[in-house]
Amino acid sequence: MPPYCGGLGIGSRGDPLAMTSDHDERSLFLAALALPRDDRLAFLEGACESSEQRSRLEALLRRHEEGTIAFLQEQQDRLDVEPSEPELPFDLDEFRVTRELGRGGMGIVYLAHDSILKRDVAIKVLAPRLANSARLLASFQQEAVHVSRLSHPAIVPVYRFGRSDGLHFIVSQFVEGQTLRQLIDARRDEAPDRGRLSDSERAWSKQCATVLAAIAEALAEAHSAGIVHRDIKPSNIMQSNDGSAKLLDFGIAIRSSASPLLAPPIEAGSVSYMSPEHAQLESTEIDGRSDVFSLGVVLYESLTGTLPFQGKDQDQVLEAIQRSSPIPVRRNAPWVSKDLEVICHKALEKDPADRYQSTAHLGADLRCWLRGAPILARPEPMLDRAKRHVRSHRSLGAAIAAVLLTSGGAAALATHLADTRPRVRIGNVPQGATVQVQSIDLVTGLVQPKRRVVDQNFRLDPGFYRILVTGEQGATAEFTVFLDDGASVQLSASPSRPIDVEQDMLRFDPTSDSVLSTAPQPYLRRLAQPPGPFLIDRYEVSNGEYEAFMLATGADVATPPLWEGRRCPPEMRDLPVVGVTYAEAQAYARWKGKRLPTLAEWLYAARGAAGRRYPQGDSPADASTLGVEFVDRRGVETAGFMPASSPAAKAAYMAFALPTRGPLRPTHAGDLTLEGLYFMYGNVREWTESIPHHGGSANPTVRYTCGHAWEMPRFLPSGLPDGFIPEQPVSDRLVGLGFRCAKSLTP
Repeated sequence: MPPYCGGLGIGSRGDPLAMTSDHDERSLFLAALALPRDDRLAFLEGACESSEQRSRLEALLRRHEEGTIAFLQEQQDRLDVEPSEPELPFDLDEFRVTRELGRGGMGIVYLAHDSILKRDVAIKVLAPRLANSARLLASFQQEAVHVSRLSHPAIVPVYRFGRSDGLHFIVSQFVEGQTLRQLIDARRDEAPDRGRLSDSERAWSKQCATVLAAIAEALAEAHSAGIVHRDIKPSNIMQSNDGSAKLLDFGIAIRSSASPLLAPPIEAGSVSYMSPEHAQLESTEIDGRSDVFSLGVVLYESLTGTLPFQGKDQDQVLEAIQRSSPIPVRRNAPWVSKDLEVICHKALEKDPADRYQSTAHLGADLRCWLRGAPILARPEPMLDRAKRHVRSHRSLGAAIAAVLLTSGGAAALATHLADTRPRVRIGNVPQGATVQVQSIDLVTGLVQPKRRVVDQNFRLDPGFYRILVTGEQGATAEFTVFLDDGASVQLSASPSRPIDVEQDMLRFDPTSDSVLSTAPQPYLRRLAQPPGPFLIDRYEVSNGEYEAFMLATGADVATPPLWEGRRCPPEMRDLPVVGVTYAEAQAYARWKGKRLPTLAEWLYAARGAAGRRYPQGDSPADASTLGVEFVDRRGVETAGFMPASSPAAKAAYMAFALPTRGPLRPTHAGDLTLEGLYFMYGNVREWTESIPHHGGSANPTVRYTCGHAWEMPRFLPSGLPDGFIPEQPVSDRLVGLGFRCAKSLTP
């Protein structure tokens, strides 16, 4: 089941509890709300700048949790026992519950069999830990009431709402199929050729339009009943096995006139799909046009594989939703038809009055496009688009005005707007900060020293680049991007000073050391041009740290496959996070104000200036101190090459992975390098940002990985890597593949 998201519902204009510093306090509020109740006050104690700010946030949390309606409080008084989560299989009245289908922030969805009507059903059970909240219980019951009033083929019907053995549940039709989230992820993994229209692209466009047209029509039915869904996102849209579309999860739907106090808690993963009016801190009037915007976000992501509004954290995403214009669809996906791009951007208008005025209108235009008929929406005139471009990039305003005054001004402006080289946009650049670009040599993997100053919105030739945003007091943000023909990238800058991120990092300066001639020749060849000064994490990133990233940013990324739901199991918190893709590891690093290490940096940090073969030294005797329990597993097809979610993979992970924090097991004390880095030899393999280069060409769909792990079938204790370095597709999820972070230092 997809995670839940709700409106903030935490204040209105003139409310004495309304926040004074919207974005800062919203970020703190959302971060506190994502934590378990018992941890919230401690978090605010350390995060708030003043006692007044803490008092405001504590009051908002109390109101959000408790509500103010008397009958809800009466229900709360009757809920004196918090039931525990039952073990499978179990019975709920006439339903035999057999297996879990999914879980989210408010509940768990099970497959069950109706013993009376002899059919399979889906049963959504309110999470037992939430059953004592009268407010959340009322919202859960409200979901059943909402859906039971609707009748549409794309809305899964509700059969019953009940309570049994202390569990509150909703019984609905069981639908087999895939969510749009799964379909988009699978499509992204296929890495289509975005520079041309093929049968695959044409079929995908039609599939997206067909599914979303049906969802738009289902939402029109809900809106006519006064119900606004408010949580439209790919994981709440399903395509069943018979090809029909289904709209899921009315868990945070509200009636247009509902009090914001009835809104259930927000779930971070849905922030990217909020409308501008929904994203506002203060309560505002929300109607069906909010769902139109969210459908536009889903359509944009379906077509381009990326979100239209991005940021380092929830606050920056909310800021982008309200203030930033999305990159045009066809710059990210040139094969998309012009009319479909127009439909998408019409739905994404900031002002509700400028959007489609109903989801029915949006659905009708999608149906017109599918039939090849003219659509109702019209593209934005070129002059209006130029005005919007100038408003968004005021530093270019004078230059463009001068161009327009020349005889060839209109043609020059058209050329400017038609430039199809890869585009990079960087948001949230601090006042006075500079943006610089360096190319990365694909053969050596080294960042070239020459830097070029650019604007916050610029184009580059296709290639591999390091982008550096430098602010005050040496604060920097780093991005590493590979730009294909026609690609567009939207980044969000949040420069951080080395002093703010260097805890548990070590400094290395290869430019001041000389690698000894006794080092292995393949290693010497790789470091013929040593990398510049850098920091690198002492430890691999743990599950607990990755969980904090997911909660704080609302990152709409897949849950690591060994977890249970969106929260990591307590026994895994200190173990290295595994099964994350390259892009997900890169997103975590950006959130921390860091990046992934290059291949040269990783090798230098592991081997040291002397290029030693083992963390402890050069001789084979040094290898014996490593306590490598998995030597006798070589030649065996082991867990790292199985699906990361398989029981065998998890069993191997729990048996062999070592904690990244706390005291080391005595037999593994040798996994500490002489400089103080842990697990550069064993534990898990790690992502680097370096792209393999063979036969004169680079393959950006794979990255080098470094280190050994228990799962590597050909593992031999023959030293740290020098010659053969494993390469891994960027979309791979292996149970033995994790990562650590790095950051550049100015020489």
